[in-house]
Amino acid sequence: AVSLNRILGKLFLKEVYPSVLEEYIKKRRTEGVSDITIHHELNLLRHAFRLAVEKWDLIEKTPFVKVTLPCGDKKRIRYLKPDEEQRLFAALDLDKWSWLKPVVIIARETGLRLTNVCELSWKQTDLFKRCIEIEKTKNGKPVWIPMSESAYLELTKLSRVRDLKSDRVFLVDGRPINRNWVSHVFRRVCLQAGIENFRFHDLRHDFCSRLIQAGQPLHVVAELAGHEDISTTQRYAHLSPEMKRKAISSLDALIPVSSR
Repeated sequence: AVSLNRILGKLFLKEVYPSVLEEYIKKRRTEGVSDITIHHELNLLRHAFRLAVEKWDLIEKTPFVKVTLPCGDKKRIRYLKPDEEQRLFAALDLDKWSWLKPVVIIARETGLRLTNVCELSWKQTDLFKRCIEIEKTKNGKPVWIPMSESAYLELTKLSRVRDLKSDRVFLVDGRPINRNWVSHVFRRVCLQAGIENFRFHDLRHDFCSRLIQAGQPLHVVAELAGHEDISTTQRYAHLSPEMKRKAISSLDALIPVSSR
């Protein structure tokens, strides 16, 4: 909604032509935004135009009739390679981006979506039980995540210097961070680190990918990631060939000793 207002906010409804929407798509792509994000943004606007036509009688037709929204690759999986991980955190150690480092660590160690990370509160964290509980996520369901050692240490450090006037975990100069700012700065950090085609949301892919590669069952990863449909988690199955090898090797135990 912020980007829609920034780019299209000064236009009247009748001034939003199909060509304007095409230019919006082009501009957002040049800003490094994924097609899936652009789809979500314009889908919100498309719904508003539909209401303007069908319910409020503000206009006679919607410009979206002649515009195809970008879909993006919903099956895309991108996670950090070992050398990329080293370069990313080396860049985050620079003073100008040091505030972003704990944000990245928590995102990577919990798999939380960017909005949930930005809005993370101390009420949602329990350092004694070492867990994070988000009451409502994107799919409307709560998610409970145990803290990894890295997440626990990072949150413990932040708790020692927390601003008692705010319940937000992540503050910069006393102000809460927001998803657009974090996303923008993260792209700059990746550019500095020489990491291509990696967005903040990919830290969530990284979280799921590492769990699968560590041999965790799909249903456990789905629960931790808050996936509503197991088919979403199924995308990562190919990352764990070792699990398949163990499954096949278990057949050896069924072979009678006399036939070996």
